Amino acid sequence: MGDSGEHHPYQENHSADKDSGFRDSAGQQAYLHGGAGQGGGDDKQKTRLEDGFVLLDEEQIARTVLTPAQLAAGCGLLAAFIAAFWFYPTAAILTASIIFSVFYIAVAVFRAVVLAGIDRIDAEVWGGGNGFSDSSLPMGDYVILVPLNREAGQVRDLVSSLEQLRWRAGRKHIYLLLEHDDVETTIAVIAELPRPGFHLLIVPPGMPRTKPRALNYALRQVEGDYLVIYDAEDRPHPLQLVEAATVFMRSGPDLACLQAPLVVDNRQASWLARLYAMEYDTLFCGMLPTLARWRAPIPLGGTSNHFVFRKLLEAGGWDSFNVTEDADLG
Repeated sequence: MGDSGEHHPYQENHSADKDSGFRDSAGQQAYLHGGAGQGGGDDKQKTRLEDGFVLLDEEQIARTVLTPAQLAAGCGLLAAFIAAFWFYPTAAILTASIIFSVFYIAVAVFRAVVLAGIDRIDAEVWGGGNGFSDSSLPMGDYVILVPLNREAGQVRDLVSSLEQLRWRAGRKHIYLLLEHDDVETTIAVIAELPRPGFHLLIVPPGMPRTKPRALNYALRQVEGDYLVIYDAEDRPHPLQLVEAATVFMRSGPDLACLQAPLVVDNRQASWLARLYAMEYDTLFCGMLPTLARWRAPIPLGGTSNHFVFRKLLEAGGWDSFNVTEDADLG
């Protein structure tokens, strides 16, 4: 999706503003009451709280870290290595080194092959976006989910950035997801509201307290045609929604998800920031497009992921028990 996504998670100064927004006074009250109140509902709701609002089957989630068979196999391998090291220490260490080296070399070779297949990305340039009228924008409702946690300092800049996203009037729905006990961020959000199209959604107490769980809770409350996830540090291009929807419409029914490139915007701040910027550029503008062209599995970045709403529901949403942001979809 070209340079439509901007991301700066490596700011050395984290005093920039992050977080939320509302709709109107009545909407605020309804969402605050509805979000928190559902935690004490019927048995079905209690079960949802206990399982982290999981929409997937038990065998599809990461609630169980190791199965009994996996645990037995791991213990057996560990016991075998200890025994080998006790009787043949040199041979045991050499064998272990060879095994780990093979895995490391395999990963390096795979990355080299992917990098060798990188082709130039043809990105459509949308310009500043001022030439678009509402009548020329794509149709449909766009849902924007922004999970926040202890990020009060980002609220103002985040809200300003989300307001600049171009979409049809009244069809852009921004939900800022807050944990029930995050008082500081909630206060910061309320100070910036009410604003048209903004909604505050309080995630009820429960375990696990993960980003995927908050997203799953929101997925039960919202409706739309498209959905995108942003983090508090994200500053998306004003036309990112337009570009994503256009790609979906042009690509046919098989396309369910788009990953917008993430760009480190303070790459000149330090040597470390430049290294991060190079890594992001290589991943999002090189490796991922190549994997997509090969129709290989693609890890998502955990933010700036655009979905066709109904296909996300069909996939079962997120795995609330999986804290690996690159693989938290079922």
